Amino acid sequence: LPHTNHRGLAEHLLLQQAGHFHWTSLARAIGMPLSSLRTPAGDEVYATFYFIEERFPDGRLPAAFQLDDALRFAVFLRAFKGIAAETQIVFDRDDAPLSLETASAHPYIRLATIFITPEAGNSRLKVASPAGVDFSRIPLLPNDDNPYQLTRLAKENGHLGLLEAGWHPIAPVDGFEATYAIDVDRDTNGAGLFYFANYVTIMDRAEREAMHASSRPFSVDEITGRDVQLRRIAYFG
Repeated sequence: LPHTNHRGLAEHLLLQQAGHFHWTSLARAIGMPLSSLRTPAGDEVYATFYFIEERFPDGRLPAAFQLDDALRFAVFLRAFKGIAAETQIVFDRDDAPLSLETASAHPYIRLATIFITPEAGNSRLKVASPAGVDFSRIPLLPNDDNPYQLTRLAKENGHLGLLEAGWHPIAPVDGFEATYAIDVDRDTNGAGLFYFANYVTIMDRAEREAMHASSRPFSVDEITGRDVQLRRIAYFG
């Protein structure tokens, strides 16, 4: 019940749960709560999300999961040089065998975090490796497979490999701008930063407003009945 809305499985609530699994799995692997991480100088260190990928195969879209469905999550953790960590999550109803080898048949989430410390409050964050932490129990994340490479490439070319030549913008073709008012009580996380999972609600709202404003007519079902199949999010700064 807490993870559903009028469509079924709520995407932002799903990401919150996946983020919790990432956070707790990483803490278990290093043998300490992440809230206790500090730089050599004693400053706080956070594992902040910088890349998200979601894949939902046909028949396993978020709306396919409803009230009282029992879901099981398989969590696979990797780390890069003590400064970044990645979790791949495969999930489905609790009677499905789950592995990375069968991930294409099930919903899949990839989360990547990097360790940072506030340099001038939360408005300026600096990459920082936590002191006195043993990452040896975590499998290595090869640099070539690090989601950071996708994020860096997207910053250079403005693309995340989702929209190919067959995609066309809806009218008005000169672009659309939507404004979102941040709710500090609902939208922030324990570190006082905007919570990563809530970005999907902003994008969904902006898409609905763009469809309402378009000169092309859309039905109510087209506007409110969309389901995510593939999403990638890269966070900069």
